[in-house]
Parts: sequence; C-alpha cells; structure tokens
Amino acid sequence: LSDASDFWDDQAAAGALLQAAAKYEVAGLMRLAADEAVTRLSVDNIAEWLILACQLGSQAGELKVSCLQFLQANIAAAQDTAGWAKLFQHAGVAAEVAPLLIRALAPPASESTKRRRTSE
Repeated sequence: LSDASDFWDDQAAAGALLQAAAKYEVAGLMRLAADEAVTRLSVDNIAEWLILACQLGSQAGELKVSCLQFLQANIAAAQDTAGWAKLFQHAGVAAEVAPLLIRALAPPASESTKRRRTSE
C-alpha cells in the first residue's frame, strides 16, 4: 500500500488491525482504527463494520454506536446490499442489533410520551 489512506481504504486490512488492537488491548490503536472506520462508513460496508463491532464487544462500543446511527439514517439503501444478508447470517449479531434498530426507528410509546411531557 502506497500511503496511510490506501491502508484505511482497505476494509479487510483495517478490520484486521482493529481486531489485533482489541486482542492485544492496545487502546490508542483501537480508538484510531475505530475512528478511521467511522469516517469510511458507507451503505456498502456498514453491515461488515457493524458485525465486527458487535463481535469485538465493549472494546468497540463507540464504533457500534456510530454504525447503528449510520444504519438508522440509511437503512432503506443498506437493505439492498450483500452485507445486509451477511448481517442476519450472524445470529448473535442479528439478535443484538435488531432490537436496537427497531427501538431507534420506532421508539416505544412510553418514550414518546416522556419526550412530549418534558417539552411541554
């Protein structure tokens, strides 16, 4: 790879670096890799990054939140990608992500009521 930008644009390499940083608990590298991943989120790669973030657990919490926010804003387009099918092939990831997406897209009535009360 000719420069750092090329490295970060290689999703497989950036994902492997993120996994290594998590495995060896290198917090600074973990933050850097996660931050770089967030800047490169797209409809075509969001599912893969979300899968990885869920697999890494709490170490990738901020990445997971960013992925969920991106997915919430782009869910219609994301459903037409190959990654979307992969997302639901990972039962554990799907079980974790589905309730969060549903809650984000359609908050429970109790939350809507609370919001209305506090804004009145």
